[in-house]
Amino acid sequence: MKKTILIVDDEQDIIDLLSYNLSKNNYNVLTASDGSEALLKINSNIDLIILDVMMPKLDGFEICQLIKKNPTTSSIPIIFLTAKNSTEDEYKGLLVGGDDYVVKPVAVKNLLLRIQNTLNKKSKENTSDYSKNSLTVNFDNLTVHIQDKKIKLTKTEFNLLRTFIKSPGKVFKRSELLDRVWGRDTIVSDRTVDVHITKLRKKIEINNRLIFTSHGSGYYFED
Repeated sequence: MKKTILIVDDEQDIIDLLSYNLSKNNYNVLTASDGSEALLKINSNIDLIILDVMMPKLDGFEICQLIKKNPTTSSIPIIFLTAKNSTEDEYKGLLVGGDDYVVKPVAVKNLLLRIQNTLNKKSKENTSDYSKNSLTVNFDNLTVHIQDKKIKLTKTEFNLLRTFIKSPGKVFKRSELLDRVWGRDTIVSDRTVDVHITKLRKKIEINNRLIFTSHGSGYYFED
């Protein structure tokens, strides 16, 4: 499955250069030209963020802090890509939660290698399974099994399931699920959540009920 990378930079030339090379190397690419736009696009579907520091509205350090404070996005790796080259700036970038700090200009092949290394490192850190009753979920390989039978989920269905499993018993409002799984900038209705949860239930609730409806409130997961 392709990894999705969000590029956040106010220089269009940088966005164009990185978008071209990342797409050529089999990554899905999203872009944002300022901090406010970036926050609207960040959700659990993002695998890595390339983040400039000097931008209008919110600088990269502030954006990084907001991302790391949100439990849904805190595990997304961040590579700072910036012209700010002082030791103090690099220290601050790593202090607020950056996984790497790269100074412009940088050779594209070197940046691609840093991206791959960061993704590999995060993948190893996040390797974990959920296994209870007949349901087994591997969050690293994005696989789901019911009694050793592999169940094919879409990326959205998997992210819904992951959201529920990470917070068992918590009632999620439809609007909250839309923000966490689809992203705040996606224009979809509450009905979209209902449709996807119905499909997810059909796939994983073979032996017992897992996702419950809290009438008037939303949905919750019990194992």
